[in-house]
Amino acid sequence: MLDNKLFYTLLVTFFLVLTTVIVDNVLLSYIIPIIYLVQIVTFGLVFFKSRNNRYYIFSPTFLTLLYLNLNFIVGHITVSTGLGFDLKYYNAFMRYESLTFITVYLIICNMIVFTSLQFTRINRLPYTFESNDIKVPKFLIPLLLIVLFVLGFVQVDLSFIGGGGDFSYVYKLLCACFIVFILSYKKKKSRFFIYPLIIVFFIIGSYSSKREILYVIILIIFLEIMRNRSNLKINLKYLFYGFLGFCGFIYIVLVSSIMRGYGSYEPENIVEASSYINDYVTSDIFLDALTANFETNAVYGNSTNAINYVYSNQVELTYGSTFLKFLFIPFPRQIFPDKPDSMIDIYTRKFMPEFRAIGGSYPIIIYSEVFWNFHILGFVFLFFLFKILNKLYVKLLININNNIMNVGTIFLLFMYITFIQFVRGSGLEIWLLYGVLTLPLAFIINFLIKYFR
Repeated sequence: MLDNKLFYTLLVTFFLVLTTVIVDNVLLSYIIPIIYLVQIVTFGLVFFKSRNNRYYIFSPTFLTLLYLNLNFIVGHITVSTGLGFDLKYYNAFMRYESLTFITVYLIICNMIVFTSLQFTRINRLPYTFESNDIKVPKFLIPLLLIVLFVLGFVQVDLSFIGGGGDFSYVYKLLCACFIVFILSYKKKKSRFFIYPLIIVFFIIGSYSSKREILYVIILIIFLEIMRNRSNLKINLKYLFYGFLGFCGFIYIVLVSSIMRGYGSYEPENIVEASSYINDYVTSDIFLDALTANFETNAVYGNSTNAINYVYSNQVELTYGSTFLKFLFIPFPRQIFPDKPDSMIDIYTRKFMPEFRAIGGSYPIIIYSEVFWNFHILGFVFLFFLFKILNKLYVKLLININNNIMNVGTIFLLFMYITFIQFVRGSGLEIWLLYGVLTLPLAFIINFLIKYFR
């Protein structure tokens, strides 16, 4: 017999699919945001009412559903109305062969990701765990904070092993994982001074990337809630904290946008950037800049466009090659010319070949990549993929709640707080590569803990 929660969500999903199929394209375009909103609210209510709801709400499943559906809701509005600094996504949207199929496909993907969590051990996790002591040398937290601060001003170049760009954030995030893990266990009030300090360090060094700042915020909230064994409730206290957190995040986004050049203010520091917020918000370019800044038109536009390419037979299926690419990372293309291309490379070459020729890239979400690889059979792949992610999440929960801090736990924690990078479309190979790059420093920090304990 089906679980009541699963049956309830299946019923809602069936209703949404039926609605999508029977309405005409004009009406569908108007109600698509409502469709995604109804589905994510349904999932949210089911998880919120579950026993130990913190385990569900912070699961890879729910974070994926929340992130993607918020992008679907806002993204459809911005793409279908042409918001943003150019019309490439709007123009592509107007050429979709079947908006109905694309919407039905995304609705079913959401349901599959939700269902994958129902078949893990998360239902059997206890409310509390036995605690083990974590002893660390007193100099460790100050040392890691210094390293974190310094990395904000230096670039880590890994071009000698084939890496491009600055990889410093990988090591900053690893330091943050150790710091927050330790502080959340010690429960000293000083941590509420150190947490904002960590965020400030990331804003200073990573203002051009909202995702890196978001990873740190997720890290802090996740470990604090798991350490305190706090289930989420709707009351004035949590609403107040949620409001403060939302305001803080919006402030960070606005400051980061101004620092990146939106509005052409050219501030020299965060304080000066803050002084331009009011002028920026009231400017004529604000809505277009906000759309570009949150990349809602890009996430939804590229992902639905990729599905349309496959549905309309404009491209060939890749049969899993983009997911196997990580196996070929050690081999240069000069040695292995037939190594698989990344999904980013394949899609960008199709959509904007001239942009790809100068090194540009457009990622597509995991749902679209699965469809490009396996078409409808990708539903099975998507289910087992998220089943594996959720199993690893359960392993992380067990280690956190039993205060097991080792390289394995920190690696899982790093992969957990960055997995939205994979969901958003960076590629399995890049996500895994970033995790592997943390291991040498993780072993060094773990050695220092054991040696000086």
